[in-house]
Amino acid sequence: MSKITRKIIAQSGTNLPKEFIEDYFVAGTYQGDGSTGRLIPTDNGDGHVVDLQNNTGIVWIKSSYVGGAQMYNTISGATKVVGTDSGSNEVGINDSLTAFNTTGFTIGSNTSINDSGRMYYYYAFINKPKFFQVFTFTGNGTDRVIDHNLQCQPGMMMFKNLDDIADWVCYHRSAGATKYQFFNLSGANPSNGVNATFQTDASGPGANTYFSNTEPTHTQFTVGNKNEINGSGDTILALLFAHDESKNGFIKCDTYAGGTDGQQITLGWEPQFILNKNMDGDGTLYEDDDSSWYIHGNPNTGPDGAYNNYRMNIPYSINVYGTINSGTSGSGGAGTFVNVDGNNGSVPGNRVTMHVMPNGFRMVDYPGIATANKTHVTFNKSGANYAYMAIRKQPMATPTTNTEVYDHFLGDQRANNPRSPAGFAPDMAIYSENQTSSRDFRLSRRAFTGSGEGIGLDFGNQDKPISHSNDDYFTNGFFSSYLLNGYSNYVNMFREFPRVMKSGYYYGDGSSSLAVPHGLEAIPEMIWCNTFESSTQSGIVVYHKDAHRTQNADFYNYEKSYQWYGKIYHNYPFSFSNYPWADWPDINNFYVQGGQNINIANQIYNYTCFATFPNISKVGIYYGSTSDQTIDCGFSSTARFVLIKNINNDHASSSQYRQDWLIFDTLRGLSSGSDSYDSLDGNSSMLSSDALDQHSTGFIVKGGGTASEPDQTNDMNDGSSLSAYMFLAFR
Repeated sequence: MSKITRKIIAQSGTNLPKEFIEDYFVAGTYQGDGSTGRLIPTDNGDGHVVDLQNNTGIVWIKSSYVGGAQMYNTISGATKVVGTDSGSNEVGINDSLTAFNTTGFTIGSNTSINDSGRMYYYYAFINKPKFFQVFTFTGNGTDRVIDHNLQCQPGMMMFKNLDDIADWVCYHRSAGATKYQFFNLSGANPSNGVNATFQTDASGPGANTYFSNTEPTHTQFTVGNKNEINGSGDTILALLFAHDESKNGFIKCDTYAGGTDGQQITLGWEPQFILNKNMDGDGTLYEDDDSSWYIHGNPNTGPDGAYNNYRMNIPYSINVYGTINSGTSGSGGAGTFVNVDGNNGSVPGNRVTMHVMPNGFRMVDYPGIATANKTHVTFNKSGANYAYMAIRKQPMATPTTNTEVYDHFLGDQRANNPRSPAGFAPDMAIYSENQTSSRDFRLSRRAFTGSGEGIGLDFGNQDKPISHSNDDYFTNGFFSSYLLNGYSNYVNMFREFPRVMKSGYYYGDGSSSLAVPHGLEAIPEMIWCNTFESSTQSGIVVYHKDAHRTQNADFYNYEKSYQWYGKIYHNYPFSFSNYPWADWPDINNFYVQGGQNINIANQIYNYTCFATFPNISKVGIYYGSTSDQTIDCGFSSTARFVLIKNINNDHASSSQYRQDWLIFDTLRGLSSGSDSYDSLDGNSSMLSSDALDQHSTGFIVKGGGTASEPDQTNDMNDGSSLSAYMFLAFR
């Protein structure tokens, strides 16, 4: 890739969003307790909150147990509810949702939304052009045009006559205005049938219609004379969902054809919410042509003290025990999906759903596995077409404070979950199994953890994935069963933000250059890749932007310097032999080829990308020196976490930890004087030396050796200017 091409790609990253989905939408779960006056938060973290008191919006709540989904809107006001599973009119229930607040909504003790011990799923939307609008109008019983403020053509619309027993009526752009669909499962009138398909509307002069066979525009939509959508004198609730193709859009409403295993639906971003339906089927739950409306989710919010178990499938994996794990057995670990047009509960464990990807979602497919381990026919039936609405994952905004990105904790067997609290909902954790001389260090990522199980890596003992029983992520911290071994455990926790860090996964294709969309919204400066399989051991293969900058002319001028790589595994040195990278990463993709087993056809791989972000994170390099040197990370206070690796030292064999990845933090004791730190490669007791000091802009590396004799016992600085050290730091 030429320098000019790289510059053009880099400049494309300047089109950054100025508005963020986390200010207008939240999806989450809570566990009912039967109490009154309970606040359910709509806080997405880092100052982003869905304010239902000062904005027009809706709250949609569904029990995991049997019972219909309940919808509340700020126009009708608190306690007024209409179900989306039936045609019943709007009613008032005093002990239901009792208030809309600036930071959430308050619920009472009504069992439909707060039955003790039940899990509830909730979705809050507020009005935003090019995303969503809710409003009401008074019907007049005649064809008419109604103005809207969506500022784009609606992708999906839902209407409910709040005064009459009448079906919900649905429009979707993929079906068009000549068709309509009754959203509620059973229909108010038996003649409507169960799970109604999109039906062709009447036509011709004087025909009674729903949308008057007229497509909506950027400013208006048309309703016909039907009572459900325009009953004379009745209050009609209108929900409009946008379809926005722009780079920084929040929402897309589109269609896909079923029947293709492994097909990917490209959105251009990672979804956190998908509402979909078989447009052609008319079956019920458990039938192949089930055409219910289902929500599939991947939220970062969840109950404190309960599994965050509402999510699409994470990648399946044949783990170290030889069993299929993570949602592909067709029974024990399938993705959870929520039925919002009927009174069924959430449906976990019996159908494989979809894989959420960094740029869309994908039907599950894996050569050699049973049909039951692929995306269920409900969501991918041959010959059927599927309508969907997808909402972008948050956060879209970059972080404003360092304490929303990184935190650490010394585990102490505390009784309350999470075992390792943080000031945010973490996405990744590095933790020590215990403090013995043979302890291991483990890597866990939220993206590969669901329903209380996960797939992770043991840094020191295995370079293949292992089952992390009961790894769990909370709104305020992290849990792992390994934190209960009777020892204190160091836990380093990270939250992903655009342009800071991003995890995901990809399918290998065996080619010489596979472009992997990463979703970082910046050019990755450090990449960790590893297999999701036990059959091909890769370790964590590492790209670092400065790995070739060793001040050794032969290496520094190496023509394809992007080919340098290392591993977080057993003192593995950096090299460019049998390299895994096919090109420099750019703002959209990184590129892998067959080296180091991170692009074998039809196998799945995990990755995490890191980048430098002002006053938050720094990916960099420094060189050996006999004097103390300040590593300026551009921070306004000291680095609280530093990971260091000697890239190329020729004397590695003379010191036990010369090629290890070394982890420092202010919890272990990054300070003046002797520092306690760890070798991430594990199997050692905690190390100690006067290696690093705190500094107001980053950290200080203590001088090592003399000009004539490098100090080969100093693993962070041997004093030789030919020795290069890469680092990753968080403030």
